[in-house]
Amino acid sequence: MSLLREVGEGQSALIRPGHQPKPKPAGDAEEAFLGLGPGAKSWLIEAGAAGTTRIRVKMAVAVELAHLIGPAEVDLGLGLAATAGRFAEDDVMSIVQHRRHGTRPADLVVADETHSVQPGTSAWAGFGRKAT
Repeated sequence: MSLLREVGEGQSALIRPGHQPKPKPAGDAEEAFLGLGPGAKSWLIEAGAAGTTRIRVKMAVAVELAHLIGPAEVDLGLGLAATAGRFAEDDVMSIVQHRRHGTRPADLVVADETHSVQPGTSAWAGFGRKAT
């Protein structure tokens, strides 16, 4: 069974609480990706659940990057990307580069109510009212 079919789009709704999907590699490329570590497994599960496109291409890029800079750093980047829900083309590379400049994962800002980039809704306060 292919990894993409096992954790593919729309299957997150079928996962029972407490059940963790177990990807099974269907080929050498998938085995190499999962061999990077637990971050790769988390990334694959989350990317599949999010309906991410071009997963195989992104997996191949991660394996190539691991050959250049080492699997530990790429695996950590994949784990952070999975946690943050970042599955775009260069997200893992961006995270790895950011970390190479000395930033610890704990120092990264998490977007929540206290660190939002939302400017607020005050501009909409007068919406629908006649101008005076």
